[in-house]
Amino acid sequence: YLSQLNSENYNNGTQYSKIQDEYTKLNKITAERNQLDADLQTLQNELIQLQQQGDSPSLSDTTSADDKAKLETKILEITTKIEALKTNITSKN
Repeated sequence: YLSQLNSENYNNGTQYSKIQDEYTKLNKITAERNQLDADLQTLQNELIQLQQQGDSPSLSDTTSADDKAKLETKILEITTKIEALKTNITSKN
């Protein structure tokens, strides 16, 4: 009888340990996902600012064509990062 109790106690302890491990993994994934969400929000805000700069009258003249090209490149880079983050966030769900 004691042997059976010890065996059941061991099994319960093992299951509890596995549950704790899974809970730790879940917390880690949740923290990663929250960080990705924050990174995504930051990039989206930066993208909006860059798009507003691109729409500003000071960039419409021909002397700032180089600046506008740099801005468009930066917007493309951020858009690419946003898409990658969205994919990563989706994979964490």
